[in-house]
Parts: sequence; C-alpha cells; structure tokens
Amino acid sequence: MRPLLIALLLFGSLTLNAQPSCDSLKTLLSVMIDQYDALSIENEQIAAEMSIQRTQIDSLRSALQRGNYDLEKARQEARVLRSIMTGYVVTIDSLNTLNKSDHGDR
Repeated sequence: MRPLLIALLLFGSLTLNAQPSCDSLKTLLSVMIDQYDALSIENEQIAAEMSIQRTQIDSLRSALQRGNYDLEKARQEARVLRSIMTGYVVTIDSLNTLNKSDHGDR
C-alpha cells in the first residue's frame, strides 16, 4: 500500500470511531478538503465526482461553522463522505499501479 493510502485509512478509522465535537468535526472536514486537493487524477469522470464530494464537504463544514446544522447528522455525513473518499484513494492507487505496470511492460 502507498503511504497516502495508509495515512488516509488510519486517519479515517481513528477519527470516525470517536464521537467528534463540533470543532473537531470542522477540523476533520478541513483535513478532508485538503486531502481532496492533494489527490490528482487524469480521469475526468473520477475528477468530476471528487469535485462534487469536495463541494459537499465544504458545504457541510460551512453549515457547521454557521451553527445551523445538527451535529449528529453532520457526524453521519462525515462518515459517509470519508468512506467515499477512501474509495477514491483506493481507485486512484489501483489505477496508478496498473499504469505503472503497463509502462513497465513496454
């Protein structure tokens, strides 16, 4: 496994098993946005889907900052968004691995 994938999976499991406070949930969402920004992929479909998820994370974080969002609902949404993000990281890692093996076969 790649270091980014390992770090993401560990961070996700540590933060989602606990019951984060509003502030820690906002921090978690900010970190998720940073992680989305750090991911790069040339596949336009996956990039578009990731952009939509990033926007949802940003909207959730903004709603929490305004104080007009149920904390438990936000926790649940963050869990779902984290699992989606983990799926993207696994997909990107798999595509990169395939791409490297294709280049090595030539």
